[in-house]
Amino acid sequence: MNRSPLHDAHKKLGARFIEFGGWEMPLQYSGVVEEHKTVRAAAGLFDVSHLGRIEVAGPDAFRLLNNIVTAELAGLSAGTIAYTFFCNEEGGILDDVLIYRRSSDFLICANAANREKILDWLATKGRGMTLEIRDVTMSTAQLALQGPLAKKLIAEVCDRDCDILTYHHFVTRTVAGKEVMVARSGYTGEIGFELVMAAGDAGAVWDAILAAGTESGLKPAGLGARDTLRLEAGLTLYGHDIDETTSPMEAGLQRFVNLEKGGFEGKTPLSVQRAIGVKRRLVGLVLEDKGIPREGCTVYRESDGNLVEVGVITSGNFSPSLGKGIALAYVASDTVQPGLQLVVGVRDKRFRARLVEPPFYRRGK
Repeated sequence: MNRSPLHDAHKKLGARFIEFGGWEMPLQYSGVVEEHKTVRAAAGLFDVSHLGRIEVAGPDAFRLLNNIVTAELAGLSAGTIAYTFFCNEEGGILDDVLIYRRSSDFLICANAANREKILDWLATKGRGMTLEIRDVTMSTAQLALQGPLAKKLIAEVCDRDCDILTYHHFVTRTVAGKEVMVARSGYTGEIGFELVMAAGDAGAVWDAILAAGTESGLKPAGLGARDTLRLEAGLTLYGHDIDETTSPMEAGLQRFVNLEKGGFEGKTPLSVQRAIGVKRRLVGLVLEDKGIPREGCTVYRESDGNLVEVGVITSGNFSPSLGKGIALAYVASDTVQPGLQLVVGVRDKRFRARLVEPPFYRRGK
């Protein structure tokens, strides 16, 4: 199993570990709810080095990527980031990724469990092209500083101002004497930054940020809080809310699919879905009864005194910010009506739920 360059640092902080995507990563330090609330109120520092990092360079790098992702990359200038999808021929999602446009190459940030799949996909689709595909996951590290105090803290540790950054832009800065790529991005619904550096520099950068934030209430946060934060923000998790059997249109992510660009993998079936619609949609559910919805729970609609199955939950948990159970679920498209009363089955119990359009929580970017 892979380990982050910061594994020993996490152990010293009392982290409880979990296996995720082939990596042993911190699940929590002081507790999921406490870490969640700290990110919402102040700031949290996450180690996300498990994410895949792949460089694509060479004369055909742009042609390869633009031919296989759903975004139009022609307008992606150096220092900007595109959130986009690799899709298969049927329009199913192979992975959702961030593509960083650097001055002479591209950096792809992929989900941990999909790294090998995306490397193979790039190699297959790039066959015969002049390019270099480099897996730099193990030689680099990645941190995420998230929360309303993130701007203040990043300014304290960087050698130059980062306030110029707007969402999905990045710059190179020096932190604790180390070169760091600082990006305005995140997966929590909060103002935040993600930092990429050489693996050997991760400890110095991690320590510098924690030291700068001690008096402000900054705490290390694990994957448990990251999951509840992203769920409140209505952000999908690969392998749960999206996968190769779901399309961006079904997941409500059609805004990240440019059907006006040239051909790309999955364009034809996605164009058909836009034209005729989809049979199911990913929606939000807020429980009105006390309970916690979980992945795999069945969603029902009342009809003539009976419960009719209309969908299934893909992500569910207790929302520390709302104090209620919330979930993402695929339901039949003819059921999608904000405010509609539904029923969620949790084991042998039934809970009333209200259909909403995500996000459940919104702070701003």
